[in-house]
Amino acid sequence: MPEAVSGVIARYDRARSESRPEERLFGSEGVEALASLLFDRWRRAEPTGVALYGGTRRIPAKAFVADFLAGGVKGMVRALKGGEDLAQGLTLFIGREEAGDGGEGS
Repeated sequence: MPEAVSGVIARYDRARSESRPEERLFGSEGVEALASLLFDRWRRAEPTGVALYGGTRRIPAKAFVADFLAGGVKGMVRALKGGEDLAQGLTLFIGREEAGDGGEGS
């Protein structure tokens, strides 16, 4: 990669089979390694460990608020049978609000 080009995390070339992860160059046999690299970068880019979305729109949260939300939810989940181990993280999905359940228009 030319030094004048910045912001490139990795390169993928579907015409080559071998990969050179040390150069961040990936071929068709390195798709899993490339996905792992990108996932690790994405996970580290979430400094609070919390991503909050309303529909498809990201809702920014300061570190204090994110830690407050994460601590509260993790505490409640750990109290549930099967919720003791959160080493891999936690995914919580809350469906859309129906009329009359406290959402807009209630």
